[in-house]
Amino acid sequence: MTATNPAAPPNYLHCGRGADPGGEDPVGCRGRRVRRLRSDAGEHESVWYDACLAHLTDADRDAYLNTLSPGSELQHPGTTFDTTLLGRLLAAVRDPATGQPRLGAVDFSGATFQGHAEFREAIFQSYALFGGTAFRGRVLFSRATFQSVALFRGATFQKHAGFDGATFQNETVFDNAIFQSHAMFGHTVFQSGTGFRTATFEGYAEFAGAVFQRNITFDRTTFEDDARFERGTFEDEAGFHGATFRRRAWFLRVTFQGSAWFQGTVFQGDIVFHGATFQDDARFKGVTFQSNARFSHVTFQGDVRFNGATVQGDTWFNGTAFERAPRIGPFVCWGTVDLSAAVFDAAVIIEVAAGGLDFQRTRWASTAGLRLRHATVDLSDAVMEYPVSVTAHAAPFPRERDDAAADESGIEPAAVRMLSLRGVDAAHLSLTDVDLSGCRFAGTVHLDQLRLYGRCPLPRAPGGWHRRGLLPVRFTARQTLAEEQYWRAARADAAAGWMPPPDGSAPLEPAALVPLYRELRKTLEDAKDEPGAADFYYGEMEMRRHDPRTPAAERFLLRLYWALSGYGLRASRALGWLLVAMFTTVVLMMLWGLPKESPKPVSTGTVDGRSGRGRASPR
Repeated sequence: MTATNPAAPPNYLHCGRGADPGGEDPVGCRGRRVRRLRSDAGEHESVWYDACLAHLTDADRDAYLNTLSPGSELQHPGTTFDTTLLGRLLAAVRDPATGQPRLGAVDFSGATFQGHAEFREAIFQSYALFGGTAFRGRVLFSRATFQSVALFRGATFQKHAGFDGATFQNETVFDNAIFQSHAMFGHTVFQSGTGFRTATFEGYAEFAGAVFQRNITFDRTTFEDDARFERGTFEDEAGFHGATFRRRAWFLRVTFQGSAWFQGTVFQGDIVFHGATFQDDARFKGVTFQSNARFSHVTFQGDVRFNGATVQGDTWFNGTAFERAPRIGPFVCWGTVDLSAAVFDAAVIIEVAAGGLDFQRTRWASTAGLRLRHATVDLSDAVMEYPVSVTAHAAPFPRERDDAAADESGIEPAAVRMLSLRGVDAAHLSLTDVDLSGCRFAGTVHLDQLRLYGRCPLPRAPGGWHRRGLLPVRFTARQTLAEEQYWRAARADAAAGWMPPPDGSAPLEPAALVPLYRELRKTLEDAKDEPGAADFYYGEMEMRRHDPRTPAAERFLLRLYWALSGYGLRASRALGWLLVAMFTTVVLMMLWGLPKESPKPVSTGTVDGRSGRGRASPR
């Protein structure tokens, strides 16, 4: 191995050509002196030349190369190779039967390859040391086989580095290596432990189809360009602790058979795990996604943790299966978390602070608790086989001792709002402190069994006086459904303050709103919320009154019932009509007056067969 101090000589016999004892380079050429075995009278003797392979005379170099054969050791640390010299060296160890270079123990530590370095299909039968090596030209190890330890610790690849289809049968180390251009490890097989700790990939990194049969570590590795692990297989533990992906990272259809650790990883570009399979635990604790994160159609067969993770874009879990995840989060997403068509096979607690949450067509095969912050939630067509609760969490989620604090600064503070319950079986659903002012209830099954706890506000009718054409109108203050708001806004009442539909869709007709009000009224009655239930009874009667399919006579009675007493719910209106009746009676009496004299009593009858009439005498 080369010494770390450039002014200190290496710990082996080195060439020393070009040394300047009193100048900037007192060491000179660091290439190891060439050694060859010489046989005299049946005895073998090591002969050391006074120069490295690059500085030998032509005759000495030819003599040395002629001693090599397939499987020979190549000990040339610190040596500088050009393309021609490397080609001659590999030709000397090429197996004539297969045409492949076959090398014994190899030490190129600290060597410099100035031109194209091709080790294509080479077989390294023993250890291969490339620590601190500088590859200044293109280097190819495609389909090479490393049968023993391969060390590239601290190596620098200034041009294209190709390891496509290579096989590493023993420990492989690329720690601190620098890949300044493309690094191609497509379909490479790592049969033993592999390390890329603190390595730097300045160019495109390709690991598509790679197979890691033992543990692999990319701890604190930096990927400056795109990184692709498409269809790769991690058969043992995979560690990406503290790694940094500055551009896109692709893990399409990757299989993690062992634990996958991404704790503290930073993804500055989009991250895609589409179609990936995690057969064991997956840890994304404290991860920072500075752009979008895609986990669509992923299968999590083990536990998955996102504690303290922050997504500064959108997150997709659509079509993802969570087979055994007891807790997801708490984590923060500045955009929308898409969990549409996701499947939760086990009991789960989800803690998320997000701008929006899409649970459309999700399937809950066990109990679930959704503890949410800030989000607008859509539960349309969700299938709930067991109780599911949605609870607004006012304070930030508590953190475990080793969890990082997720960053909520990119989310506008707001109450948790439910957007739609269309197609949901509400018999298994409970809501706590959830804003229902924009919720669509049409199409909800068993709406009368929905359980509401805490403060779940609904939209209110606009107050005050308004103008409809030339006529002033005043709407009764009450809780309404968003669907009624949309319908009234569509009948030119939007100027009065009724809420228009957000997406411009056609509003429902009154006939469709009658059963919604009726079932929600029962929900509030079961919860002992009599004032709220009265508002829903009022809404039900209003929709019946405005339904054009209601018989005319019934509509007339409903209108009369509304006008006289507000469907029996507005005492002030009934009292007003009573006062009007009393006032009318007084006015009529004043107009026609009372009789000026009291009527005099008159007696009539028959006496002795003769009729008669007379005044009764006063007593």
